[in-house]
Amino acid sequence: MIATWPIGQPQKGDPSKAPDAINNSWTCPPSEGCSTDTLHAIVDGVRAAGVVPVMAASNYGPARSTIQEPPAIYASSYDVGALDSGNNIASFSSRGPVIADGSHRTKPDVSAPGVNIRGAVPGDGYSSGW
Repeated sequence: MIATWPIGQPQKGDPSKAPDAINNSWTCPPSEGCSTDTLHAIVDGVRAAGVVPVMAASNYGPARSTIQEPPAIYASSYDVGALDSGNNIASFSSRGPVIADGSHRTKPDVSAPGVNIRGAVPGDGYSSGW
């Protein structure tokens, strides 16, 4: 993610071609063998390389402290929660503070439209049915 390379040739990685930001909409839950520190060094390394790791806050709302899994829990990740068309926090959108690692840090960092958002779909069309 921080030194892109030609397919099959990681030794030719070129950090000058790194993106300014990356977006990940996934989590690493305990059910998959992850702990709160599983991805910490990776996310910190991406941030240290000058790439902003943008993460989904997750979909465990509406309760407080539902941002609970890596990589969204880290201070070095920039989290995005979901809003509905009325600019309200979406019922499914996770919220802080983060208690999974004992930090009590405020998350998400920002919220954006995330309910019935009109977008392009295959076949030259648009849909807002997600």
